Amino acid sequence: QSSPPVQPSANAGRLDVKNELDGLVDGFGKKLLDRLSNKVSGALFEGNADINKVIYRDRYLNAPLPVSLLLDFIGAIKDIQQKRWDNPIIEIVTVDLPDDSRSIAPPSQVFHNWQSSLVREKAIKAGFEQRGMNAVVRCLPKQLASHARTLEIGMADGCKLKLWLDQIYGLDIAIING
Repeated sequence: QSSPPVQPSANAGRLDVKNELDGLVDGFGKKLLDRLSNKVSGALFEGNADINKVIYRDRYLNAPLPVSLLLDFIGAIKDIQQKRWDNPIIEIVTVDLPDDSRSIAPPSQVFHNWQSSLVREKAIKAGFEQRGMNAVVRCLPKQLASHARTLEIGMADGCKLKLWLDQIYGLDIAIING
């Protein structure tokens, strides 16, 4: 499914986030997981199958701050689901940084864009390695990259947890069985 679920159901819903997750990056992932778990009627991670796939798609992944939030969130999933964590390679699908980001002054804030796609890729890989995970960054041409920010977590039995993340409107959640 490439677009978020429209109607809430037992396996789908919407979580509107205002300022409930404000604070330090450290702990963001746990807070978000708690909010998500309280939103769905069943288990956030269905069954007992191993988690064997993690794919994050974001064509605007240009700065350290969103990467830090993503890293803390996926790290929290790994920590909470340690028995089911099958050491999946974290796949990050994005686009090359825009050319105009390379001509400005060096970044000095966590929300400033990286100066190159190569620096971003090295930082992402190093961040995940520090948490005991391996990551790969795939850059697509912008016209082929999905406009939606999504996180897909797949289980060995075919079940998936899919999140559509919208920085303005909140999160859409779908638990897809088989």
